[in-house]
Amino acid sequence: MLDVAGGAEAGSRLRLYVALAAILAVAAAASFLIVPHGTGIGACNSMLIANSKYACLTSLALQRGNASICGEEPAQYSDACYSAVAENTSNVQACSGVQNATQRAACVLDIATGTLDYSACQGIPEPYASQCAAGIAVKLDNSSLCSGIGNLTYGAECTSIIGTKEALGTGDAQYCGSVSASADKNITAYVLENITSQGTNSSTLDNALFTMLLIPNSTVTPRDVCYMELAGMTLNPALCGNVSQGYAQSACNIEASSPSASASASANYTTQLAACQSLGQYASACANSLMLEHAIGTKNATLCGALPGSLTDTCYNLLASTYKNTSYCGYITNASESSQCMQGA
Repeated sequence: MLDVAGGAEAGSRLRLYVALAAILAVAAAASFLIVPHGTGIGACNSMLIANSKYACLTSLALQRGNASICGEEPAQYSDACYSAVAENTSNVQACSGVQNATQRAACVLDIATGTLDYSACQGIPEPYASQCAAGIAVKLDNSSLCSGIGNLTYGAECTSIIGTKEALGTGDAQYCGSVSASADKNITAYVLENITSQGTNSSTLDNALFTMLLIPNSTVTPRDVCYMELAGMTLNPALCGNVSQGYAQSACNIEASSPSASASASANYTTQLAACQSLGQYASACANSLMLEHAIGTKNATLCGALPGSLTDTCYNLLASTYKNTSYCGYITNASESSQCMQGA
């Protein structure tokens, strides 16, 4: 007599064993495909899954600091491999294996500026060569290197950053004469960004200057930045005569006329804000700049809310990034901009 219960149980066990066997077979196959057999390049090349093989070769190249291993990979993978080895070993020669011209130039630029290898900049196309040379010249504070830069924009940025740093470092306004008088706001912004990030300046003009760049039809040249920063640092209004007419010169006079680090900061702010009213068509822009500057200096998010238009969110962004506090991003109503604020803080 057939044991139905026992047969059912046996059938159930059989199906379980078959399922387990299938799982083990898949696992064994996966192990063969993924786990290398042997060592070194041979081990990587024994992998049948392409992504695993190329990841293995890149890892091996990085481990050994040997860029030639990257040559085992096709271009779409090897370019990243060569760049990674070059960066990891600070060896600009490893960049030569990168086939994509743009990526190769970017690789050389990154390594050359990191190692201050000025000669390496000459072997890449423009504008990368000029960007590379300018980056090294600025790091070395060597204005003579700026003269050999072919791209006019990078050349102007190079001489302007170094000239401004020298002026602020020595207190000598003559250095401002070597700074570009270009009306290109991109150059002005880059110069201002560079000198403030390196902590070279001593005035509180930074936020006001960045705000000026947002004002349509306003003129703020790199040379203006140099004289304005120096005037604020030395409290010398006479230097403001060298600044472009209009809002920039008026703001310079206000900043240079009273100590920016005064203990009575609130009273000083009120006085400056009142002075803005005498600037006619520039009165509103002047007030907005001072409000932005004061809001950042005093961590006053409420004051940010009093600023017009996009300056409100700009103010919250600056508070978040300046004090590394993402809570300020919560004041930004646009979800996308609030998220970007948090990422940048």
